[in-house]
Amino acid sequence: MRQMGVGEGRVLEESDSSEARAGEASGSGEASKSGEVTCAFAERFASPHRFHEVFQRTMALIDATTDYLDGSGWRESRMLGSKVSLAYATESMRLTTRLMALSSWLLVTERKQSGEITADHAERLYAKIDLGLISRPSHNPQFEQLPARLKSLVRQSIVLHELIVAMDRVMRPPERDGTRSLANAVAEQQARIAAAFAPAPLG
Repeated sequence: MRQMGVGEGRVLEESDSSEARAGEASGSGEASKSGEVTCAFAERFASPHRFHEVFQRTMALIDATTDYLDGSGWRESRMLGSKVSLAYATESMRLTTRLMALSSWLLVTERKQSGEITADHAERLYAKIDLGLISRPSHNPQFEQLPARLKSLVRQSIVLHELIVAMDRVMRPPERDGTRSLANAVAEQQARIAAAFAPAPLG
């Protein structure tokens, strides 16, 4: 595979980030009243080619992260001051946790698309995966003092995280949230009715 230059990689990351943000906006209904933006975004990210591209990039980043943390990263961490060393441990833990969640989502999606598991089975597996909130480097005051390679890996993982969160919103059945909301509303209404007709306490 051709290796990208630094400038080219930055352009790709910025493009992917803007696509992810567009997906988040369209998923909330803010991007287009007509739904055209939502449909276009869904078609693009639901395509096998796009999914395969993100899958390969994520797995390559996992390999690169493992090689770094087990090799030069470990050596670099031993030369850091106490505060920066703690920041290194924090960011490396966040990085590995983030990549584990992303790879789990991708593997479940791949199995569902191939027909290896049913959609219902996939939903049960998705429920165990916490894509969660993306912790930004700005949350760590020592981030800029960390080794350049670790900072690059963290930033790449955040770009992929944003993409996969957007893909999750458009590729999974949209009715699942509505179904849960309806079920919750019915349960709440039933609880109110039961409380209204409950016998008054003796006293």
